[in-house]
Amino acid sequence: MPYNWHLKSIYIYFILLFISITTTISGLSFFLNLNIISYIFLHILLIYLGIYYNRNLLLFVFFIAGITLDVTLLNEIGPHMISFIIVIFCLDKMSKVLVNFNSFKMLCFIIFSLIVILSFEKIFIYVFYNYSFDFFSYVQLILLLLITLIPSFFLFQKIDNLEK
Repeated sequence: MPYNWHLKSIYIYFILLFISITTTISGLSFFLNLNIISYIFLHILLIYLGIYYNRNLLLFVFFIAGITLDVTLLNEIGPHMISFIIVIFCLDKMSKVLVNFNSFKMLCFIIFSLIVILSFEKIFIYVFYNYSFDFFSYVQLILLLLITLIPSFFLFQKIDNLEK
């Protein structure tokens, strides 16, 4: 009798999260946009997991992802960890409202929340760590976010349909 083994979608998302964190922190100098896209994909993935996979394990995952990014990118503990923990708590409190959103409202909410998170991180890093706030790089980040959002959701839809 053959063994019918398959990955649950949440485990695939955790593998994608691990890959995007390692790609973000590896600092591939020959293809800088890959690091930025991986950084954006990480945020998109965390928001998606926070909305659609509301589990207690996510608090730990968000905490580890934030600590990892903070320690490797900034050599400090701070903006990513704080913003990810705030996001998971806000999404947990808003879950009853988000259920009633149609797909367009959900997409607008996700775009808005991603822009707020990225802005919070940039401002937090500027205020507390005196890193420069480059407006051009911020606009580039937002544009890449808008470009990678639809393919990311297409991938997420395919992963979610694996269990059906």
